Parts: sequence; structure tokens; C-alpha cells
Amino acid sequence: VTSYAGSEPACFKTYTAKVLGKEPFHPETFILPNERDAFLARAAACKRAGDPTYWVGKPQNSYAGKGITLVPTAQATAVAGPAWKGNAGQRKKFSVVQRYVERPLLVGGYKSHMRVYMLVTQMSPSVRAYVHKEACVMFTTLPYTLDAGGMGPMKFEPRVHLTNFDVNASPKNLLNYVADKPVIGTGSLWPMNRFEAWLGENRPDVDVDAMWRQIRLIGRSCAESIGQHPSVKRLSSDYSSGTPLCNELFGIYVMLDDYGKVWML
Repeated sequence: VTSYAGSEPACFKTYTAKVLGKEPFHPETFILPNERDAFLARAAACKRAGDPTYWVGKPQNSYAGKGITLVPTAQATAVAGPAWKGNAGQRKKFSVVQRYVERPLLVGGYKSHMRVYMLVTQMSPSVRAYVHKEACVMFTTLPYTLDAGGMGPMKFEPRVHLTNFDVNASPKNLLNYVADKPVIGTGSLWPMNRFEAWLGENRPDVDVDAMWRQIRLIGRSCAESIGQHPSVKRLSSDYSSGTPLCNELFGIYVMLDDYGKVWML
């Protein structure tokens, strides 16, 4: 069997924020609608302090960059939505609002993330997982900028801020994708060894071994959180005989900021 029953809700952004939101590798996140007021209070405090924060609104369980937007603190209500009144018609477009990592490590002026693969071979009685060291590094196809012209629900420019392959390798973005971009070259995908070599030559202040230690710690926390999800615990009891009957390959999205810290996205 190539997947564990009940593992999909264990990967929802709302669940991840609930169980890992206080970890140092997880950006500050608020779950909507329950934490709407807390988010708006936090945004107001940032505004009063002159802290130039940005916030990403994300759906609960979408993929390929769908339904995401980015706003500065001054436009926080654009992702918080109206006050919750319990009516189905007032459900939010965004299920989590997350503080944006506004100083990513750039390659040739472009933002990137790493898709790290984690194989889980056992959920019960304890979790066993392996992080594969050959990851994919995915880039945007427009240079990174915090220009306000590319933010907000109505004018968000995903090719500047979202590194998802589906966003940047789409047919409508063909010219940017095939362009010979500075350092990146054509396309928007590097193998991990190329990225590591670039770090060694251009960012010796970023310790590659330390980066992988951070990634492995994130992988461990992710694997444990999946194994502790109620649906996984309930449905994996049939596979606790000691003989592995299932495995599942998960993708963990992480990124480096300009200081060499790895963040889980």
C-alpha cells in the first residue's frame, strides 16, 4: 500500500499550524476564523510599531499556489475577511494567515524553495521516516520585489512570490519560463547538488550541513505530527504488527532566508 489511511487531513495547513505553529521553524500563523481577532490585533500592533510586516493568506488544503495572496500589514483585513457569524455563506476564502518571510535568500535576484522528500514507512506504534537528501529547488520566474503593485487579492503577482512549479511552468508563463534568467538560466528548477554548489561558491556564510540539520529536524517534527493526527492514529492501528505494510512519500516545502535559517512553508 502506498499511502496511510487518514494522512490527507494530517497535511492540512490548519492542522500543521495547530500542532507546529509554535516551532521556531514555522512562521507566525493564525487559523481562521477562530483566531481572526488575534490576527488583526497582531497586525495592528505591527502597524503601530512601524514593523513592515507582510501576511500570506492560504486556503486550508489547496495546492499549486491556488488561492494564495500577499498583503502588507496595512491591508490585513483583506485576508482576515468579515467577522465570523456561523453562516455557511460567510466562510473565509483563507483558512490560515501566515507571516511572510520577506527576506528570502535570493539566487540571481529570484526567490526559491526546496521540495524535500520524506518517506514514512511506519506510523504505529511509533513513526519511522527518512528524509531524502536529493531535493528539488524551485524558483520564481520574475525577480523578487516587495513592490506594493504586486500585492493584494486583486493584483497579486504570484510569479514574484510563489515558487510553485505549476505557477511558473504554466503555458501562459512560457516566455518567462524559457528566458535565460540571471544565474538561474532557463526554466525554474535545479537539482539540490547544483544549489549546494552555488551556496558554496556564492554564500559561504550559509553552512550546507547546518541547513540539512535544520531540514531533518523539520522532517522529524512533520512525521511525528502526521502520526499523531487522530484519523491516522485510529486507522493505522491495523498496521502495528511490526511488519511494515504501508509507506507514503510526503513532500515538505522549506525555504532559506537570507540569514541561512530554514523555514517550513
